[in-house]
Amino acid sequence: MTQRQKNFEIVRASAGSGKTYRLVLMYLECALQYKDPRSFRRILALTFTNKAAAEMKSRILENLEKLSSGESDKLSKLSELLSLSSTEVKHRSVLLHKEMLHRYSDISVMTIDKFVNRLVKSFARDLALEQDYRIEIDANKVLEEAVSQLLEKLGSPGNKDLTSLLKSFALNKVDDDQDAGVRRPLTQLGRTLMQEKMSNVIKLLSNINPKDFKRISDELRIKNISLETDFYSKVDLALEKVKSLNIPEEDFPKTGNIFKILYDLRYVKIADPTTTFNKIYNDPRAMVKKGVSEESKVLADSVSSYIVDVYETLEKLRPGTDEGRTYILSKKLNKRIALMGTLSALHQEIEQVQIDNNIRTFYAMHERISDIVKDNCAPFIYERLGSRYNHIFMDEFQDTSITQWHNLIVLYDHAMSQGHKTLVVGDGKQAIYRFRNGDYKQLMDLPKLQPGYSGPAIKYAEETFEREKNISSLDYNFRSGKKIVKWNNELFVAMSEFISPDLKKVYAGLVQTPQTDFNGGVYLDYAVEKTKDERRKIYTQKIIDRIHYYDDLKYERGDITILVRDNETGSNLAQDLLANDIKPMTEESLQLGRHPGPKAIVALMRWILRPSD
Repeated sequence: MTQRQKNFEIVRASAGSGKTYRLVLMYLECALQYKDPRSFRRILALTFTNKAAAEMKSRILENLEKLSSGESDKLSKLSELLSLSSTEVKHRSVLLHKEMLHRYSDISVMTIDKFVNRLVKSFARDLALEQDYRIEIDANKVLEEAVSQLLEKLGSPGNKDLTSLLKSFALNKVDDDQDAGVRRPLTQLGRTLMQEKMSNVIKLLSNINPKDFKRISDELRIKNISLETDFYSKVDLALEKVKSLNIPEEDFPKTGNIFKILYDLRYVKIADPTTTFNKIYNDPRAMVKKGVSEESKVLADSVSSYIVDVYETLEKLRPGTDEGRTYILSKKLNKRIALMGTLSALHQEIEQVQIDNNIRTFYAMHERISDIVKDNCAPFIYERLGSRYNHIFMDEFQDTSITQWHNLIVLYDHAMSQGHKTLVVGDGKQAIYRFRNGDYKQLMDLPKLQPGYSGPAIKYAEETFEREKNISSLDYNFRSGKKIVKWNNELFVAMSEFISPDLKKVYAGLVQTPQTDFNGGVYLDYAVEKTKDERRKIYTQKIIDRIHYYDDLKYERGDITILVRDNETGSNLAQDLLANDIKPMTEESLQLGRHPGPKAIVALMRWILRPSD
């Protein structure tokens, strides 16, 4: 009895292992299984960048052209997968290639953002959006404008509560030994609003206006002050009673005595009872030394009730009791109420900027469409979209955010329930889009979904994923030299011993076997010095020496790539290389405004227009 085909392929593969090859092969398999050459319009392939989407389209068309002439290395594999003769595969490839060229715009190979934009436009009316809205790629521009508008409202009529809220926000920064300026902290705070994990918090806070935040803050403060005032009055009374005993000073311990304990609770900090205070609470005579007179011990006993009163009231302000936990939560909440209120006000301002300018950020698009997509069935979505997809493939899945994935889950589920193949492929080690809410854990945990919203549609989809899963890995490397692959294998195994258990899954089971004919090589060096400038001198000289080494081996300068961590390091290194007669090609050097020719022309024109300047 043959085993039923599983339709949800999950491929985990490292760089150079043939991920794109696998994706293109499955695309061709699904497109060529139908006699109708227009079937490619029922296939959706998603990736992360326009460049990757263009490359995938190009690879698909190139392979079809080779299949048409019988020169493709995929011909025999496709014949086997489709149970068709080579002649039939070639015939279908000819028709499919011609149809795709004539209907190039119908090829659904695109970025996730572009697909979500199509979804948003299909549901524009439901989302109360204008049809001609624009996408703002740079979310920072929206954020900066929102911060400016928020600050302009300070002190203006009708914004008294907002002004008070931002004033408290600034004062809290001062209390935390930070700069009292608010623009920069507001901008930093605004960036957290772009994080998916904050979405539920923001939804809750958005229902509270600045006036309510101020009212809540006032109520918490009054309640806390009342509790603290009651406690301080009992401490003052206990101090007064102990002093009035006139017990000789030498009868008290030099350190940790009752005066120090009460003084610290009154004027330093309300803190958990010390070990000495615990002893005094259980036996008031412990406040004096053991060898003192019986009279001093009796006097110590006489203030027992006041000490007990302080101790038991203190317990109600500490986390060991329900009252104490409530007090501490109230205290912390009141300290952060200005922060929460500012978050809410800034979120509303960001939304207003998008409405006023008829724009939407990518994050806002994904967030808004998710409320519709996750609770509706695929046929309804396809009806609005105007397209129906039988097969869905996603590349670079490790960079997909939870919201992005949830926006596609229903479509994946529908495709599988109809008996059609789907695919996700990725590599957790290459996750680089965390700043855009990418979550590598999604790839590692598939077919299980990440915790979050779990409506009926999502739950059904998770059951389908579990039933249809076909997990595999690509263990060959067709790109790098043998020594490089060996180095990476050993490096990742060694690294996995020093990372958290959650990350160990990312590096597990991905040892590659090299398939190239050349060895390649790995050279490791380091610069360890106290200052940044000293390290720069050392690594610059090492890089220059290495470049000359490769010059001697007859490598072309254009075959050498230097990767750096940030733009500043790259700019400094480029200057150092130029000073040593090595001309690097950098992003800055390719800018027209940095070329000596245009700069000379601009200088000449300035001199002609303003010769006396």
